Amino acid sequence: MFDFTRRPRTAQGVVSGLAAALVALAACAGSYPNAVAHNRDLPEEADNGVPGRSDQQLTGRQQTAALKAMKGVSAGHTVVNRPAPAPRGVRWSEIPLAVVWASGQDGVEMTITDTFEVPDEYQFEFRTIENWPARLVIVQGKDDRVYEVQSVWVGRFPDEPWHVERAALLVSHFEARLRVLGGRKQIN
Repeated sequence: MFDFTRRPRTAQGVVSGLAAALVALAACAGSYPNAVAHNRDLPEEADNGVPGRSDQQLTGRQQTAALKAMKGVSAGHTVVNRPAPAPRGVRWSEIPLAVVWASGQDGVEMTITDTFEVPDEYQFEFRTIENWPARLVIVQGKDDRVYEVQSVWVGRFPDEPWHVERAALLVSHFEARLRVLGGRKQIN
């Protein structure tokens, strides 16, 4: 019978263990940082025909070859959804971005403090530069309308003419930005 629980300690075993540890340490010490995170080329990537250009960037020849391969695969197929402007001029999904842009415009000058979103409604709560509360509620529209502004108010006394004007300016900037965003070509 063999006894596998005890091993005789020899110089050869110790040397081979140290050699394995040194190889592992040498492998770790020679690793390179992530080229994309540090925005620089790794030595093994800089020699692809264009000095100083990594493999993350395609050369003109590589772009041509890639386009040719894609066209070959797509031969005989038709495009189902081409990028296009919003069919009704605005997109429901772009409402938050339009509100963020509108709230920082001259005359409005608010910051969004909270947003509540349910499938057919957005509620935005603001603080003005004077530290007044404000709220904008947008719901999905009926029929052909994508959205409707259900309510908007600014300040502790929202009926004051200055506050009514500011609320109208917020809605005006919001709608203008939403139309600009709706004009961009995207897959609808």
